[in-house]
Amino acid sequence: TSNRVPAPARPGAIAPEDVYVEPGPTGCDPGQTNYFQSMNVPTKIVRGQIEITSRVLMCVTGDKVSPTAAALLDKLNIKPFSFGVVINVVYSDGVCFDPRVLDLSEIDLINKFRAGVNAIAAIGMEVGFPTIASLPHSLTNAFTNMLAITLETEFDFPQASAYITAVTSAAAAAPAGGAAAGGAPAADAAPEPSSSSSAGGAAADLFGGSGSSSDDSSS
Repeated sequence: TSNRVPAPARPGAIAPEDVYVEPGPTGCDPGQTNYFQSMNVPTKIVRGQIEITSRVLMCVTGDKVSPTAAALLDKLNIKPFSFGVVINVVYSDGVCFDPRVLDLSEIDLINKFRAGVNAIAAIGMEVGFPTIASLPHSLTNAFTNMLAITLETEFDFPQASAYITAVTSAAAAAPAGGAAAGGAPAADAAPEPSSSSSAGGAAADLFGGSGSSSDDSSS
């Protein structure tokens, strides 16, 4: 509606909708009473002006606007119709789009862009073709594999050491905290696991394993 402008009724035009004249003051002087009576519009004189007393149907949908109806609507300054542009197709850079693309919000565009990036990353990871979208996932997988090697061998690198230290500290703090909360002496707490068993547990948790290989090696 914001892109449409009101238009007066023209004689002979096809009415797109029913048009009514609502009751109320017209602003016309009493000398024009015969004009309204000739069109069967009920009126009365109120405070020195003509007032329409009941609702009157002037135009019917699909019928031509009569000259008398157009003249009365123009006299009352009523513009019952409107004109505007109806968009059927959006054309841009040689491509045609449905007009609904104009209703997309910024959030919709961001969500569609994210879905496209996720699809590109998934394809790149599946076929082994590196892309900007799949690079973060490739780096994460590479770090995971290197961490697994570190946990099973003597190989080490700073990031793996920091990760193992953090996991070992969290595992060691958990039973100590439970003993303090239960009021039991620290001596009764279970012995802390060795660094090798802690590392094996971290690898099992990382890859969804149960850590049975570490338990077998310990036994």
